[in-house]
Amino acid sequence: MRSTVRAPRSLIVSATILAAGVALAAFLRGGPPAPAHVETSKPPAPVQTVAGVMPASPASPAAPAGAAFDIARLRSVLDLRSAVVENGRLVQRLVDGSVVEFSIDVEAQGAIQRLFDKYDVPVGAAVAIEVATGRVVLFAGRSRVPTERDPCVDASPPAASIFKIVTAAALLEDADVRADERVCYRGVSAVKQIRLGDLDEAGLETDPGTACATLARGMADSLNPVLGRLADAKLSPRALLRRAERFVFGRSIPFDLPLDVSPVEIPQDRLEFARTAAGFWHVGLSPVHGAAIAQAIANGGRMLRPTLVDRVVGPNGADLYRAAPALLRTVVRPETAAALAAMMLGTVDVGTARKDFVDPEGRPFLAVPVAGKTGSLANPRPYAGYSWFVGFAPAAPAGSAVGDGEPVYAVAVLLINEERWRIKAALVAREALRALLAK
Repeated sequence: MRSTVRAPRSLIVSATILAAGVALAAFLRGGPPAPAHVETSKPPAPVQTVAGVMPASPASPAAPAGAAFDIARLRSVLDLRSAVVENGRLVQRLVDGSVVEFSIDVEAQGAIQRLFDKYDVPVGAAVAIEVATGRVVLFAGRSRVPTERDPCVDASPPAASIFKIVTAAALLEDADVRADERVCYRGVSAVKQIRLGDLDEAGLETDPGTACATLARGMADSLNPVLGRLADAKLSPRALLRRAERFVFGRSIPFDLPLDVSPVEIPQDRLEFARTAAGFWHVGLSPVHGAAIAQAIANGGRMLRPTLVDRVVGPNGADLYRAAPALLRTVVRPETAAALAAMMLGTVDVGTARKDFVDPEGRPFLAVPVAGKTGSLANPRPYAGYSWFVGFAPAAPAGSAVGDGEPVYAVAVLLINEERWRIKAALVAREALRALLAK
């Protein structure tokens, strides 16, 4: 017997408005979808393979023989606000009798929405992706005031130090920099905005006021002068832009809801270039894109297309569509992904996220290794404090997270706080991973 309950208001996040008066039976079957405009490292596969679209059953009266189900048109009528929970799954019933099944984990979704509400987060977004499949299992957003764009798909917030992942990838793969390469800098500049003197004045390790750290520790502790100095010495703006484009900045990501393109501008000016490489402005990021970056690193450098719709069932019970894992692009080589994952393990083990992943006695909240990267940036007028966490778990110590049949989840959390901060993104990410890994 099927139990049907209306999903709690806090569970459902806003998406696109349901188009009224549309004859869906004809609308959803208007021909195969147009290919998404995304550059790939290989020639594009047929659209149905890239989009994960399966042909509708010829035996189904809702899909004439030889017709392909048009998932691209379906996306224009998806409305999570009209979804209900049926037998533990979030579904949307369409006016023609078809049923859309979403990939969202309703328990994890509810837990994060309640956390957002508990702390009255002004703006919050949390997205989690199943690493091996690309399925979006968490898509929680909150805004204290109405917004034009859902926080999960909005790419206007600055990427902040999350962009250090891209810079580190470029250093490792394009400039042959090792993770253990040491950089010396003025100690007072570690957490401040980079100045020109930070690029020209290094000093010796024994000099008073001088600090030194490896690239790996620079990532773990989010040390701006380490990434800035290495980028200044080893990379060109063109090289960093190419690497950013490999991570799909400035490019569209096919998704089941309208998704902003994460903007990127790599300045030619030396100082602004170094600041950008360290995560100061010039680059935007959506939480969906942030989770996709973490998914790619956890998946050995292979970024999958994120999917929110698992299945569409026709009025007669026949499958019209099933999502399938689809490679979007390869962003880094496997060995580079492993090196980045090892650096991100340091963020949680000894770096900027450690306090949020252990209790006051130093005991970890999760029983598995977690890899991550934090980011924080503030806009003073009007004040907006951006707090990011992007990562994945379980993360194998060697840096390869996928294997042994154990589900691995990539997560991205963005909070936009007022001057009096309530919680950090790392804490929300911890709770999201706890909810997902408790299955």
